[in-house]
Amino acid sequence: FDPDKSKNPFAYFTQIIYFAFLRRIMKEKKQLYVKYKATEQFGILDEFEMLEDSDGVTKQFELYDNIAEFINEGEIELLQTELAVKFEEVLQTLIIDTDNDHNTQDTANRVAKMFIKETFSGRYRPVPKVTAFPNMGYKSLYTTGPISIRSTCAHHFQNIVGRCWVGIVPENEVIGLSKFNRLVHHIAERPQIQEEMTTQIAEALREYAKTPNIAVVVKAEHHCMTMRGVR
Repeated sequence: FDPDKSKNPFAYFTQIIYFAFLRRIMKEKKQLYVKYKATEQFGILDEFEMLEDSDGVTKQFELYDNIAEFINEGEIELLQTELAVKFEEVLQTLIIDTDNDHNTQDTANRVAKMFIKETFSGRYRPVPKVTAFPNMGYKSLYTTGPISIRSTCAHHFQNIVGRCWVGIVPENEVIGLSKFNRLVHHIAERPQIQEEMTTQIAEALREYAKTPNIAVVVKAEHHCMTMRGVR
C-alpha cells in the first residue's frame, strides 16, 4: 500500500480493490480444495432431497423430528463430511484464518461431528429400545427425576441445559426407570424449543408406557438469553 494515502488516493483505492479480489480468489480456491478432498474420500456429496421410506412414501419433517429410518448405511458419514465443508465456509466468512490459526484448523470437522453424533444425534440415531412389562396391580402415581436435559435452541443454536421430572400413573404395562432417562435424552438431543421438547417427551411416554396419565416438567437455562444477554 502507498504509505502516503493522501498523495495518490486513486492508486490507494485501486490497491484495496485488487487485494480484496485476490483474497476472495484464494478463499474460493481453498473451499474447492476442501470439497475435492471430501468428495475424494467419501464420493459425491448429494444434497438430501425429499425423505423417502422403503415404500416410496415421502414425508416432510420438522426440525425436531427423528429421521433415522430414512438414513441409509454410510449416509451419516456423508452428512458429517458435507457439514464440515459448509462450516469451513462459515469460518471463512467470519474472516477466521483456519490455515494459520492452530486453534481452528480442525474446528469444522469437530463441529460437524458434534452436531451429527452428539448434540443433534436424536434426529439421526434410532429410538432406543424400550421394553414394557405387565403391571402387577400398581395404580398409583410414581415419579422419576431429575433427568439431565442437554438440548439446543432452534432460534440461535445456543444450549438449553436443565432438568426434567416425570410423573406417571400406569395402566396395564410399566417401563423400567432407566428407559425414562433414555427417552428424555434421545428427544432432547435435537434443535427445538423447550415447549416442543416437553410435548414430545410426554407423547413418547404415552406411547411406550401405554397410558395417558403422564406429567412432564422441564426447568432449564436458555443460553440464547444468558450467553447473548437480553437487549
